Amino acid sequence: MVDSTDEKHLLIDLKGGSFQAFERLYNMYSGKLYNFIMRLSSGNQYMAEEVVQSAFIRVWEVRERVEPESSFISFLWFYPFSSILS
Repeated sequence: MVDSTDEKHLLIDLKGGSFQAFERLYNMYSGKLYNFIMRLSSGNQYMAEEVVQSAFIRVWEVRERVEPESSFISFLWFYPFSSILS
């Protein structure tokens, strides 16, 4: 688990285009997102893998819009919810 100060610094770096910050955030949160989607999709591995991949691609694409003061998990999980509901 990362503390909010470390996460804030990672988000600042991500916003500035740091791929290392992106990798750390991916390593910290991809498994959690995968497990969540697996539960939500009744164990559909393909869907979970696709959602995680798409969510993190989207994070990289919109990294300039990341708000370091906000929760990354809320930012990250917005995409999967919107894609599953559509």
